[in-house]
Amino acid sequence: MATAAHVIEGVLIFLAALLYWRCVPSAPDWSQRVTYFVGFVLLLASVSAVVCLGVYAAILMLIFL
Repeated sequence: MATAAHVIEGVLIFLAALLYWRCVPSAPDWSQRVTYFVGFVLLLASVSAVVCLGVYAAILMLIFL
């Protein structure tokens, strides 16, 4: 079971890197690149937190309703 979780984690990291490469504009300055990267990571983290909360809420509603 842990191996499957690691494979899924690797695929998700690969997809995030691919999304970053395709969608985040390139910048000539390193400070802009770092700013874009930090913003991208914060956006991914906030979206995943919202999705996790939604999944947890749905599971709780299924259990208790």
